[in-house]
Amino acid sequence: MAERSKEPQRQKQYSMKIAAVMMTPTMKRVAKVAEGE
Repeated sequence: MAERSKEPQRQKQYSMKIAAVMMTPTMKRVAKVAEGE
C-alpha cells in the first residue's frame, strides 16, 4: 500500500523533469526570436 502511494509522486516528479528539459530549448529559441525582433 505504501509503495503504491509513493508511485504517483515519483511519476509526477519524472514528468515535471521531462517538461523542464523539453521547455528549456523552447525558451531559449523564444528568447532568441524576441531578441532578433
